Amino acid sequence: MNNQLALEASKVHRLEEEKHTSSLMEEKLRKKCVELEKFINVLKKENENQVQELNNALNSSNEKLKVMDKEKIEMNNQLALEASKVHRLELEKHTSSLIEEFFKFKGLEELWSGSWIILTALDLKQMCTLQCKGRL
Repeated sequence: MNNQLALEASKVHRLEEEKHTSSLMEEKLRKKCVELEKFINVLKKENENQVQELNNALNSSNEKLKVMDKEKIEMNNQLALEASKVHRLELEKHTSSLIEEFFKFKGLEELWSGSWIILTALDLKQMCTLQCKGRL
């Protein structure tokens, strides 16, 4: 019976050691879980910060693109205006040459005398009408 008692006591002692070892392992695992949770939270925070930084950079880039688009539109408008001015001057030069040639053709060079003649639309229309009727 003493052997039986010693055997049972040994089993109890071994089970208590296993229980204690299991408790120690459980405590270590809990600590590791807490550490991992903290680490995950740090990573989440860093990730949130990086996402926010990327969003800020994206918003900044979009704002810069809007400004650049406005500047591009302004530059295109300015270019169109300048091109229009050049075209108008070329038309005025061409019109002046045509009027000068017309005066020379009609033998009225002395009226032209190389200076600019400003004709209104009505003057041009009257001149064309007279030419069509053979009066000029």
